[in-house]
Amino acid sequence: MNASKKIIALLAILTIATGSVMAQGQRGRRGFGQPYALSTLINRDDVKETLKLSDEQKAKLQDVMQKAMDRGREAFQGLGITDFRNMTDEDRKRMTKVFTTVGNETVKDIMGVLNADQLKRIKEISIQHEGNGAAADPVFQADLGITDDQKAKIADLQQKMMSAAAELGQKVRDGEMERDAMQEAMKKNQDTLNIEIGKILTEDQKTKIKSMSGAPFEIKDGTR
Repeated sequence: MNASKKIIALLAILTIATGSVMAQGQRGRRGFGQPYALSTLINRDDVKETLKLSDEQKAKLQDVMQKAMDRGREAFQGLGITDFRNMTDEDRKRMTKVFTTVGNETVKDIMGVLNADQLKRIKEISIQHEGNGAAADPVFQADLGITDDQKAKIADLQQKMMSAAAELGQKVRDGEMERDAMQEAMKKNQDTLNIEIGKILTEDQKTKIKSMSGAPFEIKDGTR
């Protein structure tokens, strides 16, 4: 099996869990999964400039993202799933659990590098662009008052989206889909996820999301 296609399939799944897209920092492209999650935003040069990251912090964050990719690769291999189109429900649950753990560990590592002001600002940037999708992020769930019932419903939506990501990755591996087409499909899936999450939230929670967004920050596609 072509190694590069295996990595693309891994990225399709890993970016749903972590929001992290190594290619974004390298090519200035939007990426597959959650384009405004903390672990994606921290790769952007405009966000780094806004946060006034020191050279030491930038170096530490590079290490964090490399570890995220290594963790994801190990998790991917450990699952032992080779055909993502015919996964069982148990396979989907295992995959969701493993990659969610990877994502949470990555976000924790990022938060450990930033100071209080930097963390506050990147959270504001994230939530103002994620909108309802922020309710799926453990970073915001406590502040938004997301209930256990809501968490369960959101987790179910995320599991379905991760399964869709895996199937798209399989198509790339099989040569049935180009990477750009997968990115576009992932964007549509993300938009659908945000809409469905909005149906789960209360009006007060939606209002709180808006109130937590801070000063506007413009993100332009194509900006590294």
